[in-house]
Amino acid sequence: NSGKTRCNSCNCRAGHYFQGGNSLNIATSGCRAGTYSGSTSRTSPCPTCPSGTFQPSTGATSCLSCSSSGTKCNKGRYTTGCAGAAAGSCTACATNYYQSQNSVYKTACTRCSTCNAGQFYTCNANSGLACTACGGGTYQSSNAHRSTSCLAQNTCGAGSYFSGNIFSAGSCTTCSYGTYIATSAHRTTSCTPWPTCPAGTFKSGATTSSGGSCAACGSGTFQTTNSHILTSCSSCAATGKVCGTGQYQSGCAGPSAGACSSCPANTYQASSSHRLASCTNCRTCGKGQYLANCAGATGPGICQVCNSGTYQSQTAHQSRTCPSCASCSPGYYRDGCGGESAGTCVACASGFYQSQQTYATSCYPCPGCPSGYTRTGCGGSAEGTCVGLVCPALPAVSSAVLTYSNSERRYPVIATFACVAGFEQTGGDASRSCTPALTWAGAEIICTRVSCGDLPALSNGFVDTSGGIDFESRAAPAKPAANGPALRPSLAATRSWVRPSLTHVTPATLFRAIPRPHAFGLAPP
Repeated sequence: NSGKTRCNSCNCRAGHYFQGGNSLNIATSGCRAGTYSGSTSRTSPCPTCPSGTFQPSTGATSCLSCSSSGTKCNKGRYTTGCAGAAAGSCTACATNYYQSQNSVYKTACTRCSTCNAGQFYTCNANSGLACTACGGGTYQSSNAHRSTSCLAQNTCGAGSYFSGNIFSAGSCTTCSYGTYIATSAHRTTSCTPWPTCPAGTFKSGATTSSGGSCAACGSGTFQTTNSHILTSCSSCAATGKVCGTGQYQSGCAGPSAGACSSCPANTYQASSSHRLASCTNCRTCGKGQYLANCAGATGPGICQVCNSGTYQSQTAHQSRTCPSCASCSPGYYRDGCGGESAGTCVACASGFYQSQQTYATSCYPCPGCPSGYTRTGCGGSAEGTCVGLVCPALPAVSSAVLTYSNSERRYPVIATFACVAGFEQTGGDASRSCTPALTWAGAEIICTRVSCGDLPALSNGFVDTSGGIDFESRAAPAKPAANGPALRPSLAATRSWVRPSLTHVTPATLFRAIPRPHAFGLAPP
């Protein structure tokens, strides 16, 4: 107003500042958002909210604290841009940083700490640090690290095993004897034992990279151990069964160390405490010899000459005996058998015989016979028999009948005489024996006619007794009646005449008596 001697001070209420003017016009303006003013005389623009505060409104007399009024963030986020007029916004935590609370005002995420060796690093924006042990096949050798993964450990080839842990890359060590690993590019921490083999076999082809196989022991070797990994069999000659004299090592093969067997025929073994698989052959002998004293432990033996009745035709042989001379068929004998020859069969000479199938060096002479006998049929295969000699024939005796005890009159024979009918023995011997000297003992028999009485007269004829009336008298009708019967007398043993039956004859027929023993018979003249 005019007439004033001084001007009035320009006053603004808090939150405003004096923008300019004169005595007639005063202009004020509220503080912009992000600024404030608590003074009533602010003549300049409102100051910006200090750090850590903000003011979203205009005309503010103070700023709001970010920590209490700024934007609140959840896990994994923090508040940025809280200043001026802004309450800030939530920003995700950067890598390796985290924020683990919800609805908090944080102006920064916390940096995750480091992990130790053997671990890998995981920083979760929501939860923070996690150090996890390295898994199989990986490692971490550094300390105070933020590596998000472990490194791959080394791998091993066939024949070695892996040694290592989560702190190192590991190393490869060759499998020890008796173990193997066949796999390549592996991290197996131990080798597998070789499969075992049974007795009688050995481990073949086994290495640090292969379990091999079981092969049968070869000739001259053995293996008695079961469930073993031995790569060779034992030598029978070096470690097999120990044998003594007269023996050899047998059956050493496969699972057996062998046994001791007696030397077979024609071999010997003089060594003691040995492992020899055979006995030594006995010496050989030649023709006419046999091998003796070679057995067991005695030595190579000696050659002896064949005994009588034996022979040997072989050369370079080991026969313990000479073959017996062979038998010949009956009627033969063996000649020349002995030494180196089997001989031959020769027929018996005359006067000799051989009745058996046998070995004989000669035939038997035909044996003699007792006096009065001679041998017949001896020769070849038959001994023959003794037969009596033929005695001479005795002279005939007309009045006696002669018979011999055998028809051939062979010694011993008896001659028997029997007087014919009508005669009787009056001297000599009726029985005579032939002597061994082929002479007859005794005297010749004497037979004398027996005397008869007179015949009775015939009514129709007559009896002619002119020849006598002894036993041989011929009495016959000289003139028989015509067409009548004829009488023929005969003499009975009682020396009496007997009448036989009559036979009708013609007148011209004559009859005579013929001697018969003890009786007469009729016969034509």
